[in-house]
Amino acid sequence: RYSSDMQRPDSCADQERAVRAGLVGLGVPTDAAVVIRDEAESGTKADRAGFRQLSGLVARGAVAVLAVDDQSRLSRGDGAY
Repeated sequence: RYSSDMQRPDSCADQERAVRAGLVGLGVPTDAAVVIRDEAESGTKADRAGFRQLSGLVARGAVAVLAVDDQSRLSRGDGAY
């Protein structure tokens, strides 16, 4: 996620590369990874398309590993879950 039009759109791709490299370093395969992005959306909002999609996947038990570049890229909200 990146939060505003004043940030680089490449930010999501940069974060994805870093996360994939970190997972590979831990021996976690990334070939079946599902990448969810929210672009130019504040992390304080839970009503983001990507965040809603992820929440649904988690609720259905469809997420085995959740990896983010930094917790703030997932959520900045008080009710992060």
